[in-house]
Amino acid sequence: MVHDPLPQPNRSAAPASGELPDVIRAFRQRRRTTEPSPRCDFCADELSNQHQHVLDTRTRRLYCACRACYLLFTSDGAGAGHLRAVPDRLRAVPDTDLARMMAEAICGPVQLGFAFVSTSRDAIVTCYPNPHGVAESTLPPESTVAVALRTLLIADVEAVLCWRHAEDVSVYLAPIDVCYELVGRLRTVTHGHDLERTLMAFFDDLRTRIQGSS
Repeated sequence: MVHDPLPQPNRSAAPASGELPDVIRAFRQRRRTTEPSPRCDFCADELSNQHQHVLDTRTRRLYCACRACYLLFTSDGAGAGHLRAVPDRLRAVPDTDLARMMAEAICGPVQLGFAFVSTSRDAIVTCYPNPHGVAESTLPPESTVAVALRTLLIADVEAVLCWRHAEDVSVYLAPIDVCYELVGRLRTVTHGHDLERTLMAFFDDLRTRIQGSS
């Protein structure tokens, strides 16, 4: 199997015990069971389907987290400096000249793309998900869009997501786990005519979530 540079949330693997605060390690040892997931990857507490994630910036792997464990990784330097809580900031970017420049730089000639600030690579990484996986590139570091993204985004855990459809372009500021979710949905597409339907359903869900949180 081709290695996916943007793996789906991992519900079984967890960080090595040496990377965990003592309080989490104690809970994990006490609470881990054989009950079905979803469960917190840190303390094994049971989770709802709508839960939060923690990102390992070295591997870009997502870990499922209960609220208590999630909060432990919200401060700088937590998790040995490479485990970061994924925020829930999700909103549509207004149609401005900058938004159009972002869409052009991120999507280029393709239909779909997202970009995030990678601290491990010291670069703005652009990703192009499709049913076969994810292609990657980087933006010129001194470009207007790259400079704007470094200001706008929380490094590693937020992205600007762009979708070019019909004569319109939609631009969103999204948590990185939302982008991973999109990657996962596209991997279920087996026929070309299902691609547009999958994208429409995903972005309809996105707009509903934004309206529900406003």
